[in-house]
Amino acid sequence: ILEVAENPASTAPDLAEQIAKDPALTLKVLRTVNSAFYGFHRRIQTVFDAVVLLGFSEVERLALAITVINLFGGERHRARALGQLWSHSLACSIAAEGIAAAFTRSPAVVGAAQVAALLHDIGKAILWQTLPEAVPEIMNLITREGLNTRDAERAVLDGISHCEIGAWVAESWHLPPNLVEAILLHHEPENASEGNLLVPITHLADWVCWDLEIPSNRIEIISSTVRPQLRTFSQADENLLKQACERVQKHRNLVGTIAFFAV
Repeated sequence: ILEVAENPASTAPDLAEQIAKDPALTLKVLRTVNSAFYGFHRRIQTVFDAVVLLGFSEVERLALAITVINLFGGERHRARALGQLWSHSLACSIAAEGIAAAFTRSPAVVGAAQVAALLHDIGKAILWQTLPEAVPEIMNLITREGLNTRDAERAVLDGISHCEIGAWVAESWHLPPNLVEAILLHHEPENASEGNLLVPITHLADWVCWDLEIPSNRIEIISSTVRPQLRTFSQADENLLKQACERVQKHRNLVGTIAFFAV
């Protein structure tokens, strides 16, 4: 799906064909598209129709979001446990699309920004599921000591955080280097490679979600001291961030809809 989306010569049938290779994914995409959120007056019966009606990037985001949710939450109770994380990730993807459009006119960059924002916290999902015994200790450091997530993770995991974990997995999946870097440095945009717009875009999209109180973990909203040090005014103006916030607010129901129908 990513390869098709990144190819400027790709068409709606190309994307529909890739999604159709997975019957379960096809079913979930159609269930989501036919939900009350979209409110179509007729039933959408094929992925191709969905692409035509909703647009290439919207269906791409649906397919990727559903794939990621199921990859780390195949069991319904596990998917529910990760619901806050995916709500945050989906909202970030929506915000990133709007922010990216202000940075560049390149559809490829805008699409990549959506994916980077969707996957930026993938390391948290991996950590929570593969090292569940570490999670209570991390949460205790956040609530008792007022540490932010990265510092708490590094204290428990010998200097490793969800950023490094996510980047390592993205690299093992052979995702593009600029996307891997966005996952690694979404809290440290000042360290990004020159010209890699995905890092500041993901960073700003993350800030938008925190500003709207859509954190990756509900416990992190308890204290302002836990909020990550996000956003630099040299990277964006107030109007841009306001528009991104409005965009996410407009699509809040979509976030819940995807999470509900994906599992």
